[in-house]
Amino acid sequence: MKNTMQHDVTKRMRCAMYARYSPKPEGAVGENYSIGSQIDAMRETLLRDYGCTEPVEYIDRNISGGTLDRPGLDRLRDAIADHLYDVVIVFSPDRFAREVMHALLLLKEFKKHGVRLVFVNGSYEDSPQGKFGYTVLAAAAELEKELFAERSRRGRKRKARDGFVHSSVPPYGWKYLGHKHGLRGVLEIIPAQAKVVRRIFELANQGVSSYAIAMRLNADGIPTQKGGRWFRQSVTQVLEKTAHYGEVAGPSGIIIRVPSTLAGDGNDPATWDDAARAKARGFWEATHAAMTRTRVARQGRPALDYLLTGYLWCAKCGKRCRTTPAPKGDGIYRCGNMDHITHKVLCDMRGILKSKLEPTVWERIETTLTNAALLWSLISGYHERMNAKPKGRKDATVARVERAQRRVARATAILGDPDAPIPYEQAKADLVAARRELIDAETALPTNGATPPPDRADVNALAREFAAAFADIRTYANRRGVVERCVEKIRWDGDQRVAEIHCRVPRAAANNCNRREHVNCSSSDHYSFVINARLAA
Repeated sequence: MKNTMQHDVTKRMRCAMYARYSPKPEGAVGENYSIGSQIDAMRETLLRDYGCTEPVEYIDRNISGGTLDRPGLDRLRDAIADHLYDVVIVFSPDRFAREVMHALLLLKEFKKHGVRLVFVNGSYEDSPQGKFGYTVLAAAAELEKELFAERSRRGRKRKARDGFVHSSVPPYGWKYLGHKHGLRGVLEIIPAQAKVVRRIFELANQGVSSYAIAMRLNADGIPTQKGGRWFRQSVTQVLEKTAHYGEVAGPSGIIIRVPSTLAGDGNDPATWDDAARAKARGFWEATHAAMTRTRVARQGRPALDYLLTGYLWCAKCGKRCRTTPAPKGDGIYRCGNMDHITHKVLCDMRGILKSKLEPTVWERIETTLTNAALLWSLISGYHERMNAKPKGRKDATVARVERAQRRVARATAILGDPDAPIPYEQAKADLVAARRELIDAETALPTNGATPPPDRADVNALAREFAAAFADIRTYANRRGVVERCVEKIRWDGDQRVAEIHCRVPRAAANNCNRREHVNCSSSDHYSFVINARLAA
C-alpha cells in the first residue's frame, strides 16, 4: 500500500528536461553530443523513477556550457522561479554547466525554489557528500573545457605555422578549400572577383571615394560576395584586407602566405612570387596613402558645426532633418525623409541655409532666456494652457504610462508562453524595451499628477543665470551646450519659413538636463514653453 501511494505522488510530479550541445563539436564522441540520445535517456529515467510521461523540454543547440546566457536555460530558470516544476533532469553535469561557480549557482537557485536536480550520468544527493561529488564533477567539466580550448589553440597555431588558414569565411576575391576538398585550409583566387579587387584598388589610388566606387560597381551590375549591393563599408572592407598583397594574420601574430589578388588572377605564378608580392604590397600601401589624402581633402565641417543637428524636425512629414554641404562653405538643413537605397527624396519640404536659420534661432533663444519678463510670460502662459485641458481628457504622460504598462504585460505573457510564435530572443528583447519605456514614462510623470505652478522669483533667477551664461559664451561648443540644455525639439516649416522651438529649461540651479549623459528628468524639474522664430523671405 505504501509503495502504491508513493507511485501516485511521483506520478503527479511536474518534470522538466534540459539538454544542450556545444557548437562545432569536432572530434567529440559519445551520446552527450546528441540531443536525441540525451532526451531519450532522460525520458526513460523520468518514467522509471518518477512516473512522469510528459516532461517539458528545454533545449540549447550550438551553445557553450561556459556561459549562463542560454535561451533554453533562461526559460527554465524563469519557470523554476514561478514554481512550475518539482524535478529537473539533465543528462550529465557537463551538459548543465562547465564552470564550477555556474554549477553551484544553479544548484543553489534550484534548491531555493524546492526543485530536485537529477542527472542520468552522475548521481547527486542533497547532502554534504552529494554536494562535494557534484562540485567535483563540475570541476572536471570545467577542466575538460579548458583542455579542449587549449588543444584547439595549439592546433590552430600549428596549422598557421604550416601555412594553412583556419577561417572558413574567405575575404572577397577568394574561396576557401578545406576538408570537403581534401585540403587542410587554403585560399584559392576567384579570377572574376580578383579583377574587381584590382579595379577597386586602382580607383581608390586615383582618389575616388569608397562611396563613389560602390556606386560604380552597382551601376555595372557587379554583386558583392553574398550577391548583394555594394556600400561604402563593403568597399572599405575590401581595401583594408592585407590578404590582397599575400599575407593573412593568423593566431598569435603568425603570418600566413596566401596568393595575392593584386599580383594575378590565380593562374599566374606571380601570385606566389616574392618580387610580385612585394610590388603588390607597395601598391596596397600607396593606395592607402591616397585614401588618407582623399579623406583629408573631402573632410567637411564636423557634425557639431551644425548647431541644430539632432533637434530639427520637418513639420510636414515629421522626419528628422539632415545636413548637407552647400557652396561657399555653407550648409543646408533638409528633410531626412528619403529612400536610402535609391536615394530618392520622399518629402518636398524646402531646405534652409545654415547661415540663415541658425543665427535667427540663436538670437530668439538668447532674447527669450535672458529677458525675465518675457520668459515669465511664456512659462506662465504655457502652464495655464496645459492645465486648461478638459477634465475628460487624459493627460498625455499618464496615457503613456498606461500604454507602457500594457506593453510590459503583453511581453511578459508572450515570454512565459512556450507555444508563442515569437522567438524567445525577440520576446526577451521586447520585454527589456517595454520595461525601459515604462521607466522613462514614469520618470516623465509630473509631481502629484500635475505640473507644479511656476514661481516668479525662480524664473527671475533663471533669467539671471542664463544672462551670465550668455555673457561668457566664446566658442561654438558653448552655444551647442546651451541648445542641449534648453531645446527639446525644433519643428521647421519650410513653406511658412517658421521654426517652432520647443524649450524645456531646468529650474534655477538645477543643472540636471544633460542629453549627452542621457539623464532622465521629471517634468517637475523643468519649465516648458514654445518660441516661434520667423525667417525673412
